[in-house]
Amino acid sequence: MRDVFRDISRDITDAARVDGADIWQIFRLIALPLSLDGLTATGIIVFSFCWNEALFAAALAPEHAATLATFILSSRSTQGADFNIVSVDSLIAITPPVLMSLFVHRYLAGGLTFGAVKD
Repeated sequence: MRDVFRDISRDITDAARVDGADIWQIFRLIALPLSLDGLTATGIIVFSFCWNEALFAAALAPEHAATLATFILSSRSTQGADFNIVSVDSLIAITPPVLMSLFVHRYLAGGLTFGAVKD
């Protein structure tokens, strides 16, 4: 995100200062809209990492407060895994990140490549 905000032209922020905008107005009204691609890509990546984090959830969550990833891990029985149940649980678990990435795919592609090539 540092490179996304760094690539915002200084001329734009200087023009906003001349027009009387303070630092928070520049951030809220200029920097955030211009960095929407990078914010979206970062948000999807962070959401996906947090959504799929089963190790910390299994170790840190109380027994009665389990996440979906730990629920899928605990669906095994003494006779092995019931693949029908594990398949349905896994499909439910991957649906939100996939749907979110489908809705914001145009921002995702722009945000992942933003700042990769210097002009």
